[in-house]
Amino acid sequence: MFATLVLCAAYGEVATFLLGPAMPALGQIFDRTPATVQLTIVSFAVMFVVGQLFFGPFSDRRGRRTALLLGAGLALAGSAGAQASLFFAGAAAAIWLASTIVILPEASPPATGSTIHVLETPF
Repeated sequence: MFATLVLCAAYGEVATFLLGPAMPALGQIFDRTPATVQLTIVSFAVMFVVGQLFFGPFSDRRGRRTALLLGAGLALAGSAGAQASLFFAGAAAAIWLASTIVILPEASPPATGSTIHVLETPF
């Protein structure tokens, strides 16, 4: 139980310390300015402060266990949301690719005498 409480207390600091050194790489990977990348830490810090102001009295009224379970649920939902966004981004990319393959021959008809071989796969 003690280890769980220590991990919960250190969550904010660990997240901030892990994100700090990665900021230059994030800027290069996502092609963003340093000011834009710093907004990730600002948004995390703002919610961290606002959350403490809200969840302190909430845990006094509803109990510490309820507050810990709600926090764990929010962390799980955020992680699942990030994973789901990757799933939907992959699905969108597949739709765009399939649509492009179908539309491309229609958008530019072949010249006279030439043929276009399209890969057809039965479903």
